[in-house]
Amino acid sequence: MPWFYQENLYDQTKLFHYLCAAAVAVAAVVTFSCSILNIITNNNLQQFSPLSSPPAGRTNHGLLIR
Repeated sequence: MPWFYQENLYDQTKLFHYLCAAAVAVAAVVTFSCSILNIITNNNLQQFSPLSSPPAGRTNHGLLIR
């Protein structure tokens, strides 16, 4: 018998609920961290991409290039 096997059906369903809650928590943490990472990488890519470059004659902080 596995270590988590219980004769009582209530204990089995409780264990199943804990396992489901743990799986949902892991999925939420993974999704949250991936979205944070995606935001960070998108911001870094936008800084260096030519599509989001500032208008000609200006730097990123708005000062004119002489």
